[in-house]
Amino acid sequence: MTTHLRRDFLALVMQMPAQQREHEFVSRDKAALFLGLSKRTLEDYAKKKVPPPPVGGFAGGEKGKRVLYRLSTLVDFLVKDAHAGDETFERLMSKSEKSQSPGIPQLDPLSRAFFSRPVVSHLLSDDPVGHCMAWGTTVVSVDSGEADFPFFEDEAGLVLGPAWNSAQQTSDWFLSRKTEVLWRTWVQGLAMVWNDESARLATIQNCAMNASTVPQLVADHRRQALLAL
Repeated sequence: MTTHLRRDFLALVMQMPAQQREHEFVSRDKAALFLGLSKRTLEDYAKKKVPPPPVGGFAGGEKGKRVLYRLSTLVDFLVKDAHAGDETFERLMSKSEKSQSPGIPQLDPLSRAFFSRPVVSHLLSDDPVGHCMAWGTTVVSVDSGEADFPFFEDEAGLVLGPAWNSAQQTSDWFLSRKTEVLWRTWVQGLAMVWNDESARLATIQNCAMNASTVPQLVADHRRQALLAL
């Protein structure tokens, strides 16, 4: 399930000037968050040469090689390619210059038309509470990747927190070149070392309100990770 939180986030990112988006590059993990797709889905797209394409020279294929996406390519994919042949969307685009979506200033006509569409329901969850209720006790992600949730980490490798607590915070972290996205289950993410330990403990308790076994699962997973060092 997805909410209007994702649209608020996309609107903030899309306010960046088009020329600036041409020079912004993000990892596959960040690209997956932006598109609302799993990282595995993007990997499959790249293997099959399906849009959106990674930046030339950063398309992977070699172990340890970083995969990057141009932000402008991701925006174009969301706004145009993902709706190719959609008559309703084409009609909205033709009308977009005459209308401004409330609360979404400084967007080009195609982007404004994108935001006038109904909220799509098949994207990965952007609801931390709902996702934790559904997957909070899952230790290892399933094949579909739906059990994973995006967490942000800083340059030191410390977790800043889960995405989607707010559109503004997610946007700030997403656009920062000093952060990265980690796709982890809640147990895995909460067992990592955080930049703010009190925030980690508070998030554990929030998850425990819906799944009482979360604190113990996190403690067990953290212990196993430390023993493996």
